[in-house]
Amino acid sequence: LLLLSLLFVSLIIWSFVFTIKTIYKQKRFSTSVISFINNMTHEFKTPLSSISLASEAISKTEVSGNSEKLNRYNQIIKDENTRMRKQVEKILQMSLLEEGDYELNLTKVDVHDILNQAVNNVSLQVESQNGKITAALDAKNYLIFGDVVHISNIFHNIIDNAIKYSKDKPEITITTSSDSENIVINISDNGI
Repeated sequence: LLLLSLLFVSLIIWSFVFTIKTIYKQKRFSTSVISFINNMTHEFKTPLSSISLASEAISKTEVSGNSEKLNRYNQIIKDENTRMRKQVEKILQMSLLEEGDYELNLTKVDVHDILNQAVNNVSLQVESQNGKITAALDAKNYLIFGDVVHISNIFHNIIDNAIKYSKDKPEITITTSSDSENIVINISDNGI
């Protein structure tokens, strides 16, 4: 009878520990899902607002006669649309990452090209807030080995945060420099 009681108590303790572990795993999973949703919302918010601003600008009468501005705004819409497609691909690749089948697409990346594209894509947002974004890309060694999608996301997120957390008119400065082996990228702003 004592042995059966000990076995029964052990089973109850094991069940309790198993239940607590399961609840903890579910809570951690739930936190991960919320974090993922917040991140993806942030990733889609910037391109959508750039597309919205560009389409509003195109509809203005003073822009419709200016082919240079029309081309610029159309290019912003095209670039941001491409960026959103890459974000969707990234989401799909994350499922592969969970299965362990995903590898980074490492290639030679032109950092200046990515930074110029990021500046061009957010310039309309900055201008709509009467701000200024400048880039002094002086690095002589501006090619790196990396995944272009992830590097592009990093720059877009930093610049987007610089705009988002500027109290008044955003003033963003991007500079690059290099030595024989490295590139240094500085992004500064007047925000908090």
